[in-house]
Amino acid sequence: MTGALEGPLIPTNSFSNSPSTPPAAAPSQSRFPLSPQSTNSSLSNEVVDIQLELGVHRISAEMGTRLLMSYVELLLYLKGQVPFPPSQLRRMAAGGRKASPHQNKLLKALSALSTDLPSTLASCGSPSAITVAIVFGLGREKCFIQLSGTEFEPSKDTEEVPESASQSPKKENVKALETMSNENLKFNTVPSKRRSPRPPLQEISSVDTLSTELSSVSLRPSADEAMIRQAERALSQAMACSDVDFKDGLAPMGAQVFLRAPRRFKHASWAVRPEAARMLDAPFKALTESEVVLIESVRVRAKDAPVTVEETEEMIWWGWDGRLAGYA
Repeated sequence: MTGALEGPLIPTNSFSNSPSTPPAAAPSQSRFPLSPQSTNSSLSNEVVDIQLELGVHRISAEMGTRLLMSYVELLLYLKGQVPFPPSQLRRMAAGGRKASPHQNKLLKALSALSTDLPSTLASCGSPSAITVAIVFGLGREKCFIQLSGTEFEPSKDTEEVPESASQSPKKENVKALETMSNENLKFNTVPSKRRSPRPPLQEISSVDTLSTELSSVSLRPSADEAMIRQAERALSQAMACSDVDFKDGLAPMGAQVFLRAPRRFKHASWAVRPEAARMLDAPFKALTESEVVLIESVRVRAKDAPVTVEETEEMIWWGWDGRLAGYA
């Protein structure tokens, strides 16, 4: 398949029966221990089945969010739902090129999905794998992406604050106010308001210097950020250079996002979709229990990911409340 793909792509090696020799790293530049290896075992049935192994021990919520968004955006392009990759559409809009209403609607929906995913993954608990399905139209075309070896930290918003800790400061404040009011009534005085002293000029200049230093540090990507970017490029190359092309004969249509999560899962942007089980349970079972996949799938795993995906609790399909509408 030919198509515009942005950014440098790092090479990947296909799995084979004989051991492969890893490419020699350039001595002048140190590389992070990312080993993107992709395979496509679906040559016989002509269904895309990409397997990508990353050189990280666990897939964090941040990396999982970025990988899922990279997959969704590139999938829309490979499926012919957008004329250009969404990242290029954003640059075109930022450069002053007038965007169509359909383009603005799609970019807004992608931005909403990107905003929802971090809290979504954190609300899933600590599963060993996460599976997301993209369904085009009314189930006409379905695609899976599965991340194995995930480690999502729980959201801080869900942490409960002890009731005694939250009430004790209030009681102390009330007692202090009562004491102050009694003293004011006794001496018939009103406490005067004190103006906060102005900070010295030296303190202001030091704050400005610190802000400048922090800004310069933030411009340099951290090790985690560099690792995430390499993982994104590896995923993009694996999808664009797959031995079996993604089916691209779809007319622009709406796409829905489904998530396989525990029944106890709660998120404002996701709702239970019982009807999704009829069209997604069978291909999901084939994805996890069979060597032959039924629908186009991408499987990304960390080094410490389990060989098989086991569900330890009841899992159901949840649907995102947004919609990704393609356009010509």
